[in-house]
Amino acid sequence: MSKPSASEQVQVNFRMPADLKARIEERAKAKRRSTTAEIVATLEEKYPPPSPYHLLREEIYSVIEAIQKSGPGSQEVSDSIEHLSAVLSSVPEDEANAIAFFIASELLKRPPTAD
Repeated sequence: MSKPSASEQVQVNFRMPADLKARIEERAKAKRRSTTAEIVATLEEKYPPPSPYHLLREEIYSVIEAIQKSGPGSQEVSDSIEHLSAVLSSVPEDEANAIAFFIASELLKRPPTAD
C-alpha cells in the first residue's frame, strides 16, 4: 500500500503497555521498517477498507430480493440489475465477478418468497 500524503494523515497519540510496544518494535526491526509503519500495517491488515460487497450491499440485496419476489424475468429484476450494473461499471472485473458469484450463492441459500 502506498503511503498517504501528509494532508491525508492524522497524528494519533495513545498509551499502550510497555511489553506490547517492545513486541511491536521488535517486529518492526525484523521487517526493517519503523514502529509507526508496523503499527499502520498491522491495523490495515486487521481493519481493511470496506469491500465492494459492503459498499454495494443495498444494491446487491435489492437484486436478490427482486429475483426472489418477482421471479427472474420481471421488470423489477431488470431494473435492479440495470442499476447494479451501472454501479459496478467502476469496479474492477475480478471484483464484479466475485460480486456476481456472491449474488448467485445468496440466491441458492434462500428459498423464493411466496406472495
